[in-house]
Amino acid sequence: MKKKLMSLALALAMCVSLSIPAFAEDINSLADNTGEPSWPQTNEAAMPAVPQTLRSMGTLSLPARQQWVDETTQILEDGYHQQIKNVHETATTIVFEFSEPSEENFVFGVNYIQKEEYFKPEAQNSTESAATKISYVYGFADGMYENGTFDDGGAFGNWSSIKDLILTIAGLSKKTSVAAAVLSLCGISVNFFQPTTPVKVDNLVQYYVINKVGMVKDSMTGMWVPLAYVGLRKDFRNFYVYEKNNGYLNKVAENVTHPNSYNNPTNPDATHAKAHFWDDNWIKDKALHIYEHDERAYMDVYILISGFFHDTYPTP
Repeated sequence: MKKKLMSLALALAMCVSLSIPAFAEDINSLADNTGEPSWPQTNEAAMPAVPQTLRSMGTLSLPARQQWVDETTQILEDGYHQQIKNVHETATTIVFEFSEPSEENFVFGVNYIQKEEYFKPEAQNSTESAATKISYVYGFADGMYENGTFDDGGAFGNWSSIKDLILTIAGLSKKTSVAAAVLSLCGISVNFFQPTTPVKVDNLVQYYVINKVGMVKDSMTGMWVPLAYVGLRKDFRNFYVYEKNNGYLNKVAENVTHPNSYNNPTNPDATHAKAHFWDDNWIKDKALHIYEHDERAYMDVYILISGFFHDTYPTP
């Protein structure tokens, strides 16, 4: 028992202090990948079981489940400072969906909760020792990135010296030269600039991330413990071309993809998913395994944004 409590304390400490590397084809590290998510702690009850004779019906109408939904809704709204807009069930889960903030009130560089999926006890194996859920945590990284690092100034120099530099550009399948990218994305030919013209090209990306977090309810503390993190990243291209005249940089052209949603945008230039991101059962089982065997939390994410939305920010 003492060992379990010690392990949970270490797991929680690691979850809020570990520096998480980002892994992708063109990414080594990210400036805001601090690994310090000040995770709101909640202690909502585990989902109550229902009689086997009633399992073929929708269980949300059953009194015990109705009461649990009401109590859980209040705890989650108080803990995350977001409103729940919908509760529905599938064959194996009950899902709490959160309202998304309006575009004008959206805060970059913090986490929001998209939804929480609680696994029904009747859908779990008889050998599973604790209640489980998956939290969908999303947000936009604060700032722009270039070649996987925080904006470092881009390609800048005489056109003749930068036009053949090779770039990796979100949405383009192959690496390409500056001149080919400027032509493909902006319609500007290689002869548009004089060889000695100072030109700056910013090949930037805006990152949206959503991390699925497998959580287990600890039977001793009553708290939900985050133990398995698996991520997805969506890339939005921000490509700019500048020409320097009379000491000033003047924008000549741009190719920018604006997200069509801040909650779950569907128009990225590129999407990258970690192994097992689409397998909720794997995430749940991984979290349970870690809990039952006193292991370190599992993290396979692109970016772990530090901090959560809270009521000191503009309310949705």
